[in-house]
Amino acid sequence: MSPGGSATRTHVLGKRLRQVMRRLVKTMLERPMLGVARASFLAGTQGGFRVVLSYHNVIPDDCAPVGESSLHVSRTRFCSHLDAVQEFGVVSDLRSVLTGQVCDARRPLVAITFDDAYRGAVTIAAEELAARGLPATFFVSTGFSDGGIMF
Repeated sequence: MSPGGSATRTHVLGKRLRQVMRRLVKTMLERPMLGVARASFLAGTQGGFRVVLSYHNVIPDDCAPVGESSLHVSRTRFCSHLDAVQEFGVVSDLRSVLTGQVCDARRPLVAITFDDAYRGAVTIAAEELAARGLPATFFVSTGFSDGGIMF
């Protein structure tokens, strides 16, 4: 083993441990929130409930996310989200949701948004939304405030 081999292995193990811990904490925090959100969303079928679903990127099913994995959702999972939203809610434009314009007071009013204009959002997600006739809002950065690279 090379003199630096042990230090490199320790660094890699430390990095992997941080990734595992981050995923564990994220899961522990998200699960209860998703349960509450699901219950609230379904309770919203009694009327007047509004929700904004915010996404960043939709990736092909056979591609692994690059960078922060929480910013990416697979096409299949995104489609399942759209199916659920259409079944239980009314998808509308962001302005209508934020101003409380309700189409059907018995079902939650839902807006879908995308931040940072990732390629998958403006291709895969846009294609799926268009196929279903659903509106969405895309927030597009026109440049970097410091002239540097993103993130």
